[in-house]
Order: sequence, then C-alpha cells, then structure tokens
Amino acid sequence: GRIEDYCRENGFKVIGKIPFDPSIVEALRELKTPVETGNEEVTREILSLWNKLVNEINTVKGGEKACQEETGPAR
Repeated sequence: GRIEDYCRENGFKVIGKIPFDPSIVEALRELKTPVETGNEEVTREILSLWNKLVNEINTVKGGEKACQEETGPAR
C-alpha cells in the first residue's frame, strides 16, 4: 500500500499493521482505546505491534532491561 511504500522510500521500518475496523473509530469517538472494542483480531494485532515496538526500542537502547524499567515487562 501507499503507506508501506512511503515508509520503505523514507527508511522507516514497518513493524505491524492494524486492520481497519469501524469499531476502532467508534471506540476513539467514545474516548476508549482500540483494545476496548472487544474485537479480538484488533486487540491481538495491537498487542503484537506493542511487543515488536518494545523489542525495537530495546535493540536501540542496548538491552531489554532499559525499556522494562520504563514501561514494565512485555506481555
């Protein structure tokens, strides 16, 4: 897609994709988080993305302990 092309062309790493679901839009309108939608696929993808992001941060910071001290352990 266009977003992935942009990322690739500008040196950004795509570490995950969150599927579009109208329930996410509705949750945000109600000031809820996307994981509060009850949509298991969306929740699973967001948690997977979060864990990948934590791993990327740990790689840059030079170790798992640095990130866990700031955010808590990855699930």
